[in-house]
This record gives sequence, C-alpha cells and structure tokens, in this order.
Amino acid sequence: MTLVVAGYMFDGPPAGYAWLGSAATRGSRAARTSEPNGIFIVADSTISTTGSPSQTLLSGFRKIYDVRATLWQPYFIGEYFKDYRTEHSSCQLLVAFAGSTLTAQHYLNSITTHLQNLRISHRQRPMGQFEPIEYVVRLECEKNPVESGGVFSDNTYTPNDMEAFQLTADDLARAIQHSLEHALSTAKKYKVDKQGFDSLNTPFVAGMRCPTTKKYRLFRFDILETSNPGEPLSMYVDMIAIAPLQVAVLGMSGRFDKRAQAAYDSAFSANRSTQKACFDFLQQAIDEVQKGGSKAIDLPAVLKTLDERGVTKELVRAPESE
Repeated sequence: MTLVVAGYMFDGPPAGYAWLGSAATRGSRAARTSEPNGIFIVADSTISTTGSPSQTLLSGFRKIYDVRATLWQPYFIGEYFKDYRTEHSSCQLLVAFAGSTLTAQHYLNSITTHLQNLRISHRQRPMGQFEPIEYVVRLECEKNPVESGGVFSDNTYTPNDMEAFQLTADDLARAIQHSLEHALSTAKKYKVDKQGFDSLNTPFVAGMRCPTTKKYRLFRFDILETSNPGEPLSMYVDMIAIAPLQVAVLGMSGRFDKRAQAAYDSAFSANRSTQKACFDFLQQAIDEVQKGGSKAIDLPAVLKTLDERGVTKELVRAPESE
C-alpha cells in the first residue's frame, strides 16, 4: 500500500518554513495575494505485501518523481519543414503514484517519453480559409499537419510567433492523461478481469507551474473501469484538477483523506506551513498503521516541493534504526 498527499503551498519562498508573525510570512507574496506559491507532495517509500497484516518487503522506494517536459519547435529549410531539432522551452513537474510499483514504472516511462517530445504545431484549417494560423501543442504520436508536407510561407512559424507561444498546464495534463491511456492500450488486447484491473489501477498526481499563467496547478489521474454484462472490463483514465485549498490523497485514501484535508485546513487557517503539516500527518498515519500491527505504509517518509526555485527534497524521516 501507499499513502501520498499532494497540495498547494502558501508560505514564502525562503528556505525553511515561515511561521505566523515572522518577517518571511509578512513579506511573502503568497501571503499577500492568497495565491499558491508552490506544490508539495509527501509520500511513504515502502513496498509491502498485499496480505493481512501487510509486511514490508523493501524500503526507500521512490514514489515522487521530478519529470521534465520539453517543447520542440519545427525547423524549416526555406519553405519546407525539415524536422523538430530546436528546443523551444522546458519545465519541471512533480509526479507521484500509488498502487502497483510494477505497472507504475510502465506508466512513468510512458509519461516521461511523451512529455520529453511535445511539439509546436498548428490547427488544420479548412480548405480555402485563410484565418491567422493557430498554434497548438501536439504529442509525438499524434497526427501532425507540419509533418504532412506542403509549403509554409514566411509569415508562419516566425521567430516572433515562436517566442510568444507557450505551453499551458492543460497541455501538460492532457499529455499525461494520454500517456496513461497509451500505456493502458496494450491491456485492452486482453480480457482483463477484476484481479487484473486491480493490478493496473495505479492513480497518479502531477503538479506544475503553468508556463503561460505562472500559476501552480495540480491534477489527479485515476484508472477507472466500465463493464457491460457478458463483456470484459474496460478501462479509461479520468483526470480532475485539484482546486487550491484541496489536497489529493492517493493509496490509503479511504482511511486518511478526510484527516489529511483537516490537517491541511488547520495549518492554512493558522497561517502555518501546509506542506509541513501534511508531512507531520503522514508520519502520524505511518505510526498509527504500524501500531495496529500492519506495515502497509512505512518509513522513510519524504516531502518534495516545486516552487520558483525548482524541485526540492525538503524533508526525509528515516526509520530510527537508520
């Protein structure tokens, strides 16, 4: 099992944590505007058995990943497209998962591959229409009109156009959703039963700073099932945007989601660090589970953040024996 809690930060960017009444809190841009100034994710790092009671098999397994998205712009020789060889821009994301570690690695490979190969393209215009070209982001595996041949005039894909174009958080979220669907596509070749679905059911959460709006966004992705009588299970990827002041809880959510939200709300109301409060809550949850004789979640516990400094591993609590 796993316990992952993700949410928005509202304290200032200086190192450490800004407590009520401190100069860092009073001077924080986030404190003045009530806009999130970062994303945090906390998680345990154990691989455990699925039996009852659960036992720890391995510890120190990463469940939070720093993933880089890269956007490429087309390269032309004269009026003709050559290839995508010029990097336009890039940005960092925080990605975490709960569920099967084996299938999670397959999903992560798909996410990483898709995010590293985003491409600037355009929306195909109907024949005979000459509206200004509309630039969009396409995935490497999507049909791309730039690569379909043709002649491109001097007033398309200009340096000014390319400089003005930016990725959005919605582009990144769509790419992750597609990546998960792409990884699931092989399973659709087989008659997956309930046990198989449980193995593939690996929820993800991803946070990023939107390159266009500069606002922080958090998304949750769940593998859901649909079934009709007499037919094998069918799966799809559901994506929801997590609102500010809300947390996303993966893994043991049925047991801890309301309490994780309460810990977050209490810290926010008291002008304390929301990420520190959720990290403390994770440690309390681990202690509670283990006092009940289970090792479903275990130390080390990890807190990672994404803000204007980039990705930072803020806190780690290891087992006392270490």
